[in-house]
Order: sequence, then C-alpha cells, then structure tokens
Amino acid sequence: MTGPIPKTGGGRRGRPFPCVLALALWGGAAAAQDGWDTSCDAEGRCTVALAVAASDTGQRAATFFAVVSAAPMRVGAVLPLGIAADAGVRMIVGGDEPVVIAAPVRVCYPDGCRATADLSEPEAAALAAADSIEIRYFPFGADAPVAVPIPLTGFGDRLAALPAR
Repeated sequence: MTGPIPKTGGGRRGRPFPCVLALALWGGAAAAQDGWDTSCDAEGRCTVALAVAASDTGQRAATFFAVVSAAPMRVGAVLPLGIAADAGVRMIVGGDEPVVIAAPVRVCYPDGCRATADLSEPEAAALAAADSIEIRYFPFGADAPVAVPIPLTGFGDRLAALPAR
C-alpha cells in the first residue's frame, strides 16, 4: 500500500483506502456496540476504526484505524491539527514487552493530520492480541508529548470477523 493518504470524504481509484477510511472515520460504516466501525470495499480492503474523545472536552482526541487487505496491515491515526509533524507519531502497543510503532505524519487536512505505518507480521500479531494502544504525539512547540490511550476491546474479534483475504 503506497501512495498518498486521501482526504476524508473522497479519493481516486488506485489509492490505498479512499472512501473506505472516510466512511469508517466519520459515520457511514457499520458501528458495533463495542464502538468499532468496520467497512470493506469492492477490492477487499477492510477498515476497522475507533474514534476516542477527550474526557475533559468531549472533542475527538484521536481516531485509530487499521486497514487490512492482502498486503501488510496498515495502522494509523487521525490527530488534531497543530501537531509537530517532524516528530511523527508513536503507537505503543501494551503488554509486558511493549511494541513501539513509528508512524510518520503523511498529510494534514482541515479535519486533522494522518499518520500511518505498515505493520510487520509480529507487530500485527501483537496488536491483535493487545488490550490497548497508546498514541503519542507532540503538539507544535511543546516539550512533552500528548498520550491518547485507545482501548482495543473487540478489535481482535473485528479483525477475525473480516472476510478472508
């Protein structure tokens, strides 16, 4: 999966996950009681996404997503504008031996910045088995990162329920 990350709400054929991601992130996809949105396109790419709100403001703090196809799993996050793009984003998969996934910021649009990374098989297995993932990023000009915890309850079940690839 290469190429630019599409703007939410559109894209062109041949891009990694054009409207699938838009549907999963902003409503249009099937939402389960566990909060995960799942959608699949005609080419067999499926997206599983969860938006998390900040407890103090109720505004979206981050949206974590995974795009699954015949290629390696791609994970990413949509984060607020104003993040330090050069610092990138770190996704820390919980456990006794945490797995750190570096996700460079690919593009920013008016509704947020997208950071993505293709996972190795061991990283994908660790993610599917984990209870949580923490997304860390630096707001521009800040000395300390923001950490957004994402519960992965139901994520592994969602992956297992996807159509065979």
